[in-house]
Amino acid sequence: MQNFTTQVGDPTGIATGRMYQTMIEQSRFLAYIDVFTILSAVALLLIPFCLLLSPVKSEGSAGAH
Repeated sequence: MQNFTTQVGDPTGIATGRMYQTMIEQSRFLAYIDVFTILSAVALLLIPFCLLLSPVKSEGSAGAH
């Protein structure tokens, strides 16, 4: 059954649609912030591991040509 009492330009439906669109936009933005925060935390945690991967110093003398 369809509700034939609503008009095509129903202000309530338009307002509800705009509120829904705004909510979706805000949730996308918050998800972007969450991903950015997680990736930046991972990058900061990986910095000490990069410092641990310094080149190994050899104990012998270096060969000359």
